[in-house]
Amino acid sequence: MILIPQLVNGIVPEANNNVIKPPLIVPVVKNLVFDVKTFGETFATSDLVDLDGSNLAEKFIDNSGNGNDGIETIESRKPLYTINAINGHPGLDCSASGDVGFTLPSALHGVADNDNTVFYVGFTNSSASQQRFLVGHDSGGVQHWGFLYNRGASDAFSWVNASSFNQLRDSTTGGVTTPHLIRADRAGGTRRLSINGATPITDGLGSDSNDIVALDLGRRPNFQQGLIGFIGECLIYNRLLSAKEITLVEAYLSKKWDIALA
Repeated sequence: MILIPQLVNGIVPEANNNVIKPPLIVPVVKNLVFDVKTFGETFATSDLVDLDGSNLAEKFIDNSGNGNDGIETIESRKPLYTINAINGHPGLDCSASGDVGFTLPSALHGVADNDNTVFYVGFTNSSASQQRFLVGHDSGGVQHWGFLYNRGASDAFSWVNASSFNQLRDSTTGGVTTPHLIRADRAGGTRRLSINGATPITDGLGSDSNDIVALDLGRRPNFQQGLIGFIGECLIYNRLLSAKEITLVEAYLSKKWDIALA
């Protein structure tokens, strides 16, 4: 007997061996200001606006309710929506060039300058050394708040801030070329970086200009040193989450994207 998928909140859940799995829902955690994804409970391909046969995405809809959509109108800079990208799930391919990605709205600039918690699912499929996937620039064009794959430093994940190029780097977990879950948070003068739920490494902020005027996903705002790989999901909260809240969100992302936690 073949089961007919039933709509859940207007979305057809994933089916596996005729067993209907309900869509995973982002845990209810306060202060979610940015919520973009390539599949799941609130996603529809029509949200990407420009899937007109070319599958190039013009808009990355923010599901947080704050209207912080990522936008890219230039055809050559639009990520490619790909069905089987991240552990069998859809993703946005930014591999076409170093300037592919989305410009994020000014409402998020202040979030990066203060306490925050970021979750990111994706990976790189390139040996290029410097690949930025979430970057804010200050008024001088300096990378003030940025996350990158530093493949020239033992395949490290790096969090770079301010003109000092102060890097918080985690090369012990590896796996930059396979799907992974990154969590980064900032509280006061301390920042932490965790890969796949592992115990985070911790460092100070270094010099911090508190002056973000441009913020992009998938590249630097000056359209350089972008990600050569795939974006699956990104969540940003404008505060430091509690340990319990972090566990809830990481469990959701791990199950949804089939990423094992440490």
